[in-house]
Amino acid sequence: MGIPATVTLIFGEITLEPSDKLTASLPCQFKESERLSILVLDESGRAVVEKNFEVDETTEALMFDVSSLVAGTYHTWIYVAGQTFIREFQMEPEAGTGFFDKLLRKFR
Repeated sequence: MGIPATVTLIFGEITLEPSDKLTASLPCQFKESERLSILVLDESGRAVVEKNFEVDETTEALMFDVSSLVAGTYHTWIYVAGQTFIREFQMEPEAGTGFFDKLLRKFR
């Protein structure tokens, strides 16, 4: 098992699913079956999501739950076949949840 040094693993950029913004999607492509781990770190470097995957040549994207994450910048560390990849993504604050939004609702 393992990917030879001459084979390149392909990972795209992480996006949030448009329908709910609670699921992250990482496009990817593999040449053979592998075990893969992801570790999502917050801005302080704390691990906030850990997930393991079994992937193969039919895997097109890795999906993982980000519903527990607050607004901010996150770095996803991807470990596969003895290699490490890092992808950054942003969690945007929900519309209408800020201090001024709450204050304005008091006057409506």
